[in-house]
Parts: sequence; C-alpha cells; structure tokens
Amino acid sequence: MDFSVVMSVYSKDRFDSIRRAITSITTDQICKPAEVIIIEDGPVAEEVEAYLSSLESSSAPITIIRLPHNRGLAHALNVGVRNTSTDWIARMDADDYSLPYRFERQVTYLESHLEVDVLGSALQEFTEPQYDHIIWGEKRLLPRSSSEISAYARFQSPVHHPTVMIRKSALLSVDGYPEDSGHFEDYQLWERMLLNGAQFANISEVLLGYRVDSGAYNRRGGWHMMRDEIALQKQFYKDGFTSRSQFIRNVIIRGLYRLVPTSIKKPLYRLRTAVKNHNTV
Repeated sequence: MDFSVVMSVYSKDRFDSIRRAITSITTDQICKPAEVIIIEDGPVAEEVEAYLSSLESSSAPITIIRLPHNRGLAHALNVGVRNTSTDWIARMDADDYSLPYRFERQVTYLESHLEVDVLGSALQEFTEPQYDHIIWGEKRLLPRSSSEISAYARFQSPVHHPTVMIRKSALLSVDGYPEDSGHFEDYQLWERMLLNGAQFANISEVLLGYRVDSGAYNRRGGWHMMRDEIALQKQFYKDGFTSRSQFIRNVIIRGLYRLVPTSIKKPLYRLRTAVKNHNTV
C-alpha cells in the first residue's frame, strides 16, 4: 500500500529534532513511504534550510514546499495534502520520533480493515535533557473500536494526531483541516469526519515517541486556550456533535482545566492519563 508522509516545519523547530524525525520516517522505517512532503511554514533557520535543501537534491523521494509566511499548522498541512500523490497520508511532527515498525504495523492493519479511514496508535512521551539522551515517560492509550472512539470523541480527541494515517478522499470530503479553529485544528477535523461517516480505529501498540518539553503544560493553558476551547465546544454543539449536557460538561471541565496553575495541571493531566489507560486496556 503506497502512502505519503506530510510534515510541517517552522522557525521554532530544532534542527536536531527535525533531522531525527525525518530519519525516523525514511531510512529507519521497515516499510518506507512512497513520498515525503515537507512544508516550510515560513522562513526557517539557515541550518535547517541547508539540511532540507540537501534532502531535496538527494535521490530520496522528498519534496520541500516553501511558504513565504507562517500561516499556521492547518494551512501548511492542507498545502501538503494537496501535493500528495497517494491514497493514504501519514502525519508526522518535526519534534517527534516514529518507531521503525510504525508504518509496517499501520499498513498491515489497514490492509486487513478496509473500512477504516483514520488509523491512530498509542504513543509514549519522552523528554530529552541532552541530545540523544532520551528519558521515556508515560504511555498514552486511546479506545480502539469505531463505536468506542465515536463516544469518546464527544469529550476528548479520539486519536493522537502525530500518529495517524488518513484516507485522502475522506480527508478531502470535509475540505481538509479547518484553518479557523485556533489550537484545535485536529480535533475539529475528527469531528467533521465522524459526522461525515468516517470510520476510526486505534492500534494499542506504541508506534511514536512524543516529545514533552518544559513548556508543554503551559501551552495547554491560559486565556487564549480557554477562548479557543469555548469556541470549539460552541461549534460542536452547533453542529449537533454534542448534546446540551455534553456541551455544558465540556466547557466546565475542559475549559476550567485551561485556567488552573501548571502546578495543579500537571498532576491532573497525569491522573487523567492513568485513568484513560486503565479504562482502555
């Protein structure tokens, strides 16, 4: 099964992380993609540009698309999707790490589950105090079956975005990633696809390392996240994706979570992850 990988890089991405992420989805993979589409979302550091240019001039099936200005992840991914030539698209972020058997496991699953349109997997958090000194953290699991995922999606994002493989036609049938959804372009995309009848599944095996740096919990909070959260929940309710009681629950729980101090947010997040993992096993 041929598939493409779409990845966006921007000015704040680290060179060493970008290099490892790209290596992890190309030479290190047992099952290699037919093509890799990398979008520069605005100007990047000279070191990164030199590295990407070297890939572009190599024999590897890598295409670099350079956007003159930073337009955000959703726009960059839509540009990448439009430039793919395969029926399936795998996502990858510039600071994560795909395990060598990631695509082999996903392709095998999809070839035996032809009804699936979006396939995610479990992931494992990692920190990196020094380059190549990785400390592995918690695993994050999600529901596996389509019915469980559909119910779960009314409160939480049902797949880990960096792990997914997506059927291109199903993605384009809802006009790609929404570019006006603040920090929740992936969650709103899943909502639209579920409402459109797309079938979701998750593999319980960890297939990706997910970087968690010192600012990870701060980025999950603040008034800007609260604003985007409320806007998202209003859209879900307007679309009929959530009921009135679910809307109220989500605004109270998910919204207030954005405003609690990091010292409280971190243990709450860890507790929530532990409960989700227990309920998913």
